[in-house]
Amino acid sequence: MAGKIDLSTYNTRYIKSDLNKYNIEIKENKGPNRRTTFWLRVFTFDLALEKGIEVRLTNFKYFGIGRPTWTMEIIKCFYLGITDEKKMDSFDMDEELGNRPEFLRINDQVGNNERLRKYLEDNIVPLVIRKIKYTKFSPQFSFFLSHKSKDKALMETFRNGLKFLGYRTWLDKEDMPMVTELQGALKVAIEECDCLLVWLNEEYFQSDYCKAELLYAKKLGKIILPFGDYGKIQDKIDLYKVPIRPIKSGLNKYNIEIKENHGLNEKTGFWWLVFTFDFALEKGIEVRLNNFKYSGSATWTMEIVRCLYLGITCKDEMDSFDMVDELANSYELRRLNDSVGNPERLRKYLEDNIVPLVTRKIKYTRFSPQFSFFLSHKSKHKPLMETFRNGLKFLGYKTWLDKDDIPLASDLQGALKVAVDECDCILVWLNEEYFQSDYCKAELLYANQIGKIILPFGDYRKILGHLKEEFEFLANRLIFDTSKSSFFEVLRRIDNALFEFEKLTI
Repeated sequence: MAGKIDLSTYNTRYIKSDLNKYNIEIKENKGPNRRTTFWLRVFTFDLALEKGIEVRLTNFKYFGIGRPTWTMEIIKCFYLGITDEKKMDSFDMDEELGNRPEFLRINDQVGNNERLRKYLEDNIVPLVIRKIKYTKFSPQFSFFLSHKSKDKALMETFRNGLKFLGYRTWLDKEDMPMVTELQGALKVAIEECDCLLVWLNEEYFQSDYCKAELLYAKKLGKIILPFGDYGKIQDKIDLYKVPIRPIKSGLNKYNIEIKENHGLNEKTGFWWLVFTFDFALEKGIEVRLNNFKYSGSATWTMEIVRCLYLGITCKDEMDSFDMVDELANSYELRRLNDSVGNPERLRKYLEDNIVPLVTRKIKYTRFSPQFSFFLSHKSKHKPLMETFRNGLKFLGYKTWLDKDDIPLASDLQGALKVAVDECDCILVWLNEEYFQSDYCKAELLYANQIGKIILPFGDYRKILGHLKEEFEFLANRLIFDTSKSSFFEVLRRIDNALFEFEKLTI
């Protein structure tokens, strides 16, 4: 390792109390009170590596124009590229949804900001954090907003908030194609949406169009999110009729059941494992792991055989990805399998490494990862990189792998430069041959120069001699050795790191 580490030179600080875990500081707090209905809140908070994200809440952005409007504005946030007020992002809400009495109650304790800080921590900060997350994991849900015309101002608040976070919305005449028939347009919009957000009241149930929208959405099995005063539109709930069931133990929280487990012992190198697990509302998601999908090859395969969340109901619809034998780490899997008659160690491995890949894939059907990868390697290691590509694409990430993705009739150096420019992460397979290649070195150095996320893999001991001079920046990075774990774990750890991207240092 280059240079001697002196931990005494590193700055340290005391662990901050979780009573104010985001370090919220209220900079301005004016009104509302008994004398004025106008109010202004400015506060900052810390998130992961960024200090002082600044947010402003106010109700006089549009003074004297139309209905009273409340506004939430992000004034400063480097994660979102907001460095001053000219670049700020915001959304407006109708005062009826602002809940002014609640704000008055919170503000009544003059000189004691704890109640206000708690409200900001529970309700405002999570919106900013989720918006940051959605810069790299875009929500794919779309909303149809169903309402009576007199409640349109309220629906516009829902639309503004949802679009602020990145969701797609459909709001009657504003999104209806020109020169279209009304009933047909409503039918198509409901079919194409994922969720129906409904503002329920007496007038809603008096409208034939509103009732038709709600009933058709229910018939199609759409997610329905109803809002309104329940007491005015429905009889009281009879809790006596609500079914209950025992709480399941958390020792096997996914209820993993190993259905088949053949091979992978001293007599045979072949393996066939089938297991099921439960996730949220679906029981019996089925996964198969084997290493003889392709006769005569050393390819391992993970297959999702049944999962209604992913639309997989039979073997013809299953989804899978392949990996080379070198990345499967069969020794580790064999060790897990050696405990004959005691599947607990194997079940724990499946719970920690395989199940999270399936559940994250389910999540990514509606929250698509926007990260893209440039896979940097020597040509002899392309099969290893193809495993990384297969696994990343299985989860939904975009990848770029040399000749497979170079445009035809393109200059090689120019194509490499553009690909590195456009990617978010460069995944590098480091070894002796890599540092002997001018192209490989150029890719890695350029990616570091322009601040890309670098994910290095290899045997640290074998490349230690190269981690100096222009490559010294690698000396203090975690270089992951895949020989010590299976690719299932590697893929899970890559995904976990990016899912918490706001905590990454590059």
